[in-house]
Amino acid sequence: MTPTFAPSGAWHFPSTILQPQDHSLFQRQPGVLTLTEGDLPDPETLTAWANANHIRAIFNPADHHTTWLTPIRIRPCEPEDAPLAAGVVEQVFTDYGFTWDDSDYFQDLNELPGSYPDGFWVAEQDGHIVGVGGLELHPMPFPNPGRLVQIDQETRIGGTQGELVRLYVLASARRQGIARHLCECIMNEARHRQCHALEIWSDKLFQEAHQLYEKLGAQRIGERICPDPDQSPEWGYLLPLNPA
Repeated sequence: MTPTFAPSGAWHFPSTILQPQDHSLFQRQPGVLTLTEGDLPDPETLTAWANANHIRAIFNPADHHTTWLTPIRIRPCEPEDAPLAAGVVEQVFTDYGFTWDDSDYFQDLNELPGSYPDGFWVAEQDGHIVGVGGLELHPMPFPNPGRLVQIDQETRIGGTQGELVRLYVLASARRQGIARHLCECIMNEARHRQCHALEIWSDKLFQEAHQLYEKLGAQRIGERICPDPDQSPEWGYLLPLNPA
């Protein structure tokens, strides 16, 4: 649905109505949507509308930040993608001040995509890899659904048949729905493999990711200490996979 500009001065979006008195106002420029007051509406709604109307970028004068909207391609990771895919993870670790080294915790990234035979995907924008994510199935379902369990001396989430792993998106590419698209790709593959629930472990600092997981239906079950170089605390989520 294409939004219209009503006589009252409100942009009508497919799922959002922006009123001048209490929401954002926008001025149209060729190929650019400029925020003139207030906050952006739901980013996914705005991005979908902007792409449909050939808007190339959103400019927010409040922080002088331009978000470029270009087509996103989600595809399986190829062996030649490994250095760039690992680079996405390294950049996110650097952004958050996490330790990046040659420890075993990162060995899987040196062997992509072979380290994740159940599936590993990259998000590509303008020919650059800007996001990654993968699927790792369990040899058998974990016991005690919905509870923390110990599997091979590691805290896991019971009742899951696989794990959504290594989901990272570059800061410059966020708020365009890339993480959601990667999640949906992983979830669809898991459903195809007859999975009914996945576990997700995520650093407690990744609050935007947690919001996404919860929007997708994930339930926070508990916490653990990650075996990364920083021994970071993580939240664990159980993500039910409803039939597509």
